[in-house]
Amino acid sequence: MRNKSDYAGKYGDLLETASDQQLLRAISDLDAAYKQPALPTHMSWSSVQARHAFSTHQLQKPREAFALRLLGRRRKRWSASMALGLAVVVIALSAFTYVSILPLLGQLFNAHSAIGGLLQKQQFTELHQSKTLDGLTIKLEAAYADANQIIIGYTLSPVQTPDQLGTGKETLQTSDGRTLASYGGVSSYTVGGNANAIAPFANIYDAGSITGNPQNVTLHTVFDVGTGGNPKLGLKPFHKLGTLAFDFTIPFHPGKMLEPHQSLTVHGQTVTLQKVIITPSETRVYVSGLNMSTAYIWASIQVAGQIDRPGTGTPLADGTYRMSFAQPLFDRSGLWKIEISQINRGNGVATSADTATWDFSLTVPAKA
Repeated sequence: MRNKSDYAGKYGDLLETASDQQLLRAISDLDAAYKQPALPTHMSWSSVQARHAFSTHQLQKPREAFALRLLGRRRKRWSASMALGLAVVVIALSAFTYVSILPLLGQLFNAHSAIGGLLQKQQFTELHQSKTLDGLTIKLEAAYADANQIIIGYTLSPVQTPDQLGTGKETLQTSDGRTLASYGGVSSYTVGGNANAIAPFANIYDAGSITGNPQNVTLHTVFDVGTGGNPKLGLKPFHKLGTLAFDFTIPFHPGKMLEPHQSLTVHGQTVTLQKVIITPSETRVYVSGLNMSTAYIWASIQVAGQIDRPGTGTPLADGTYRMSFAQPLFDRSGLWKIEISQINRGNGVATSADTATWDFSLTVPAKA
């Protein structure tokens, strides 16, 4: 670390207190990082916390609290060096937050628009729980929960072919024993050539059955560990060797729930917009009155000129039809236009009489 005089010309307003070695070290590190052609990849969240924590109080939100601390030093005079210094702090600490989650897992998250958005907004809670069975290590890296989805990021190591060693059935339960349905996931499974190779995964579960908008949710996840897999994929049948179980508690984000109960009638058919649940992970629209068994159904949401179409549609046991929109719409407020369309399936060519469209409008508040 260089001396205070080395930075006095550039960051004089930030260095009015000569005895603050913690601030000087932070500026030294950020100045060095700022000059690098690429962001450092070896930084860890723990090292950033240790470097930027107050001596008497561990910061829970290092980026926000550190910025406020700098602002408190010189409130009356705002100079170019102060602005530059704070910009470097925010940019650098934002970058460090990215690498606080394993970079390989971060790349996987960013390949999915909604999950990548959650990562960028620092919505994931880091877990760092690790267990090993018969040489296979599963590490829960981070998780997120809202009223629509629960996302769990984890890694397997060492990476081997599935016939050698891997995972089979994976389940997730709430603290009251309710099993949450799998909602798919994303992965990047590549066979490694050494004992240190790892593979990132993200499991997604349906959180729609969680009610009451709790502040936190306690979860229990179990992985079957064994050899083999799905014979349809050319693998030997899965042979279970044991299980690895994890328990963790993470914040729960209720999102925005609107229940407009709007009904429109087209060609004598009445369709009702029952409910809309908007969370950072996705948006769900629930409608009733559609011919789910005899028609093709599609939909769109238009807000502020942007049109999004659902990735999935699911008929539910209560007679409603749920459409899920994966694009991040949580921050979009104001007038929403939801279009529901249906084409009745027949033996001949569809005519205008076979097609119906219901146009709903509702106002979405800015805050939940």
